[in-house]
Amino acid sequence: MSMEAKYSAKLKELEDELARTQKNKATEFHLGILKSKIARLKKELLGGGGKKGGGGGAKSIRKGGDATISMVGFPSVGKSTLMNLITDVDSKVGAYDFTTVDCIPGMLLHKGLHIQVFDIPGIIHGAAEGKGRGREVLSYARISDLILIMVDVKTYQNLRVIEEELYEAGIRINRRPPNVQIVEQKSLELKFPAKCSLSRESALGILKEFKVFTGTVIIREDITEDEFIDLLEGNRHYVPALYLVNKVELADAKKLQEIRDFMKGKNFLMISCHGVANISELKEKIFQNLGVIRVYSKPRLSVVSAEPVVLKKGSQIEAYAKKVKKYDLKTIRYAIVSGKSVPFAGQKVGLDHVLEDGDIITLVAK
Repeated sequence: MSMEAKYSAKLKELEDELARTQKNKATEFHLGILKSKIARLKKELLGGGGKKGGGGGAKSIRKGGDATISMVGFPSVGKSTLMNLITDVDSKVGAYDFTTVDCIPGMLLHKGLHIQVFDIPGIIHGAAEGKGRGREVLSYARISDLILIMVDVKTYQNLRVIEEELYEAGIRINRRPPNVQIVEQKSLELKFPAKCSLSRESALGILKEFKVFTGTVIIREDITEDEFIDLLEGNRHYVPALYLVNKVELADAKKLQEIRDFMKGKNFLMISCHGVANISELKEKIFQNLGVIRVYSKPRLSVVSAEPVVLKKGSQIEAYAKKVKKYDLKTIRYAIVSGKSVPFAGQKVGLDHVLEDGDIITLVAK
């Protein structure tokens, strides 16, 4: 029996035991251990333990531009057609499944940003386990700044399959890491908020399985056992996602309303690649969901640069200075900023000043 087969058999055994075990005060510690063991086995199967079909992938294409997005979806939902509409490449299009067999990178230019777009092969059920080159395909989603999850008016009800495959691959869409801090100390201490789905016994079981026996674990919000395991695993990828429903030209008004009801609560946009509907809106939504700002350099006694410096929302002058690499941080006296982040143009600010989109910056060195 291969190592992968052994892992799979053990995984099934643990999942069966988890399903049989009732949750109560007496079993919480044991359940925490079971869930941790399952998570670690899945990690072995999807990563180092399952080399077959898992290597290469995203490592074979270098990230470029100011941000990277991946288009993830079932075969033949229109990803390649959309790629041709919004980027500078001509991706092969066909009316049959699996037209795209390799990841195709392109570049979307919007509002001064160079956004790299990956058109990746359609995923199928079991992709996270390696079916249909699934591990390779999902590796592109892991390195992305935004995922476009694409379905059409005929496949939208199977959206859960894509979400599950992303989850099993360690990708957490439209979520942020749990607000938990572990501080070193010689003994083990747990601090919980007033309300928390994670019980003390479950947390102790999980910590035991991860061999965490010392430290102060400060949980600052309501989290689940799975979220606590995600934190301890340390290899989860938290990526924003935008849902796209394509081929709206094929649906009548009643069908479109059904789709809107189904997608309620999700960050979604209905488009038509064939009819070129809402494509401009899509580009704007991509910009908004990337969570970036554009700031502009203005050297002293010179004009404002036409090319923006792209930073994450909430970035400070320090992050800007590191990115432009013009001065050593220790030599910067202050910055002169004009734009939305200051009450008046030409205000002097320090390295901790928070920037906003469109700000103009001049660094002043000693």
